[in-house]
Amino acid sequence: MIRRPFPTEWDTSQLPNHRRSYLESGLCFEEITRRASSEMQITKVAVKPYDAPVRGEPKDARQVIFVICVDNETCDLLYNAPDGLRGRYWQTPDYGHEATKYLIRSLIPRLLSFAHQDPPPIIKPAAPMDMDDIDASLKATSAKIWPRERDDSLKIGCSPISNLRYRVGFAIKRRHLSISACGARRR
Repeated sequence: MIRRPFPTEWDTSQLPNHRRSYLESGLCFEEITRRASSEMQITKVAVKPYDAPVRGEPKDARQVIFVICVDNETCDLLYNAPDGLRGRYWQTPDYGHEATKYLIRSLIPRLLSFAHQDPPPIIKPAAPMDMDDIDASLKATSAKIWPRERDDSLKIGCSPISNLRYRVGFAIKRRHLSISACGARRR
């Protein structure tokens, strides 16, 4: 059974008051997910070779990566609220994996629509992915979402943003998140 961390287990006392206010607001993960889904802007999509296939995965696997933006506060809630992704992983890795799957599945219709309207460029030597490949990859157990601090290997144009430590005096308007899904083989 999911139990949010107690305040003594999820200490936000050292954070600025405005952050503590919304992080301690008691939003459940499903509410945070709805918020992220309703405000997200998809900025980029690309298909690239899968960086590190594990044993048993094809060496020619590829992955689709979406870069999305949400409000800074929403991103903070998504990762740092007691019932956010980190809070779910803190409870158990299984809860964390389930929360990740729930979040990505809630975004799939909009991600697929974006990829259909703006087909992803191929970063060589990856083979193209059709819509069925992208859908299957987003639903695979290997799909994940993470905060993106800079545009490094994708080369698809994402501005650098602050890290998750929220350095004092450094303000940003948007957070970039990446969704990566892998598993489809080359044809």
